[in-house]
Amino acid sequence: MELFISKPCKQNWNAMAGSDYVRFCENCQRKVHDLMTSSENEIQEKYLENNGLLCGRVTGKFLSQQYQKQHLKQRSLRQIKIFFIAALLGFGSNLFTIQELKAHSFLTGIRTQLLSSMDTVKLTTIKGEVKDKDSGEVLPFANVTLMVNDSVIIGGSSTNIDGYFEIQVDPVKYPVVAILVSYIGYEKTLIKNIDLKESTTITISIKASGAILGGFEPGVYQVPLIDPFKSSKTIDREEYRRMPK
Repeated sequence: MELFISKPCKQNWNAMAGSDYVRFCENCQRKVHDLMTSSENEIQEKYLENNGLLCGRVTGKFLSQQYQKQHLKQRSLRQIKIFFIAALLGFGSNLFTIQELKAHSFLTGIRTQLLSSMDTVKLTTIKGEVKDKDSGEVLPFANVTLMVNDSVIIGGSSTNIDGYFEIQVDPVKYPVVAILVSYIGYEKTLIKNIDLKESTTITISIKASGAILGGFEPGVYQVPLIDPFKSSKTIDREEYRRMPK
């Protein structure tokens, strides 16, 4: 069981009455446990001891670790869904009605035209990695958003299990871009004024959030959908490395 805090509390731990280990929140009328140095098993035991009504403060890194585990599990399930979609597109014509088949052919034609038009544009690939600022550890499944004018989104990606990402962009249309990195348990980091004429490789270091307060819930994260026409299979770090490249 993974636990996470879906709605972080804005109350001040230092303003609460109590000991160094447990304090009382006047706002929600509940005990708040200091779990900054507790292990994952200790937090789960405390959660069960309190019948699922546990409030506490943890490090941002704890939340990111829980997120990674959930993401790996969901990616495994998503592989089955991708296979099912691919099977329908590749072999399931007999399952469609005439109208559905026409619609499918129409959408396939649009996709073919789109891919053909993209081939005529010379795109630049921005490559990079995302790391923990303090430890230097790579951060898998971080959200990487490509923007212009620091606000208009023009693309996006996410890091793989080794913390690497790639994003393609039209350098003629967008010669200068910005990258926003967001990750569970970490501070959002914006890298501005990336000149594509000078560099297309970047390493981004982000800092873990400090103490996070709130009530714990069983972890069920919503992971963004991916293009079913692309495929990837990531179960854990070792299995990923054993896959044929």
